[in-house]
Amino acid sequence: MFMGGIMRDVDPGGLIIVQMFTFTGDRDAICQSVARGEVADLMDEIAVESARLASEDNDYLIRMGASRALLTDIVYRQSAVPGGADRSTRRCLTEAELRRYNVVTTR
Repeated sequence: MFMGGIMRDVDPGGLIIVQMFTFTGDRDAICQSVARGEVADLMDEIAVESARLASEDNDYLIRMGASRALLTDIVYRQSAVPGGADRSTRRCLTEAELRRYNVVTTR
């Protein structure tokens, strides 16, 4: 919603947090597919839907005047599900990143 604004600014001390999406939110459905040996079908479905969503994300950022590198440099590098050392799925953008990726338009 923030990226849809014509004039985008973040107040001092304010945060813009990005999070990677995941298409596989229903863990029970995943476990059932694996148990039935339908992993290949599940992976195909996830790959197709993830590609579609990534394309939509890129298109939206371009239309909003932001850099699509925000997705490749930051958003798509986040874990979609908790894991790794810090178990984080979110990341706060720095002031420099807000400017570099044209997230803010008023500076």
